[in-house]
Amino acid sequence: MNKEKKNKKRSSSLLILLLLLIIAVVTVVYLNSGARYTSSGTDSTTEIQVGQWAVKVNTADIAANESLNGTINLIPMSSADVKKDVMVPGSIAYGDITIDMSGAEVSGTYTVSIDSSATENLTGLKILGFQDINAGDPAVAPASTLDPTATGTIAYSATPDAMIKTVRVFVEWDPIGDADYDAAQTAEGVAAGTQALPVTVTVDQVVPTYN
Repeated sequence: MNKEKKNKKRSSSLLILLLLLIIAVVTVVYLNSGARYTSSGTDSTTEIQVGQWAVKVNTADIAANESLNGTINLIPMSSADVKKDVMVPGSIAYGDITIDMSGAEVSGTYTVSIDSSATENLTGLKILGFQDINAGDPAVAPASTLDPTATGTIAYSATPDAMIKTVRVFVEWDPIGDADYDAAQTAEGVAAGTQALPVTVTVDQVVPTYN
C-alpha cells in the first residue's frame, strides 16, 4: 500500500515537472520569436515634383522647341511729316519681342537675334539696336545708345509678371543720298510694299547653382 502511494507521488511529481518544462519551452520559443519581429515595405507614394518649363514669345508657345524663328511687324514712329504707320527714307520703326516665362518654375536666359541680310525689301534698312522696355510702353524715340544684341536672364520669381521680359528693336530706313540708293528707294516707294523683320529667339534654362 505504501509502495503504491510512493509510486503515485513520484508519477505526480514527474507529471508536474514535465508540464513545467513544456511551459518553459513554449515561453522561451514565444519570447524568442516575439523579439525578432521585423517590418519592411515600399512607400509607393514618395514623389519628386518636376519643375514646369513654359516659354512664350509674342504669345507663341516655344516650350517644346529650342527656339522660335518668326517675324515681327515693324511699327513706324509717328511724325507730322509722314502719314501714320508708313515708312519713308529717314523713318525709324520699332518692333517688340515679349518673352513670357510666367508659367515656368525655373530661371532662363534669352538671346534675340535678327538676320539683317533679310531686310532687302527696303534698301538701306539698318538695325539700330535693342532696348529693354516695360510691356505696353508707348513708342518713344530710341535711346541714344542701344544694345547691339539682346541677351539677358529672366530670374525665377513667385510673381508671374516678374518673369515677362519685353525687348524693343529699332530700325532705320537710312536716307543715304547716294544716286543708286535714291533710285532703289524711289522704286520701293512706288511699289509701296511691306517689310517684316526676321527674328530668332532662343531661351535656355539656367542650371541651378548651390552655395
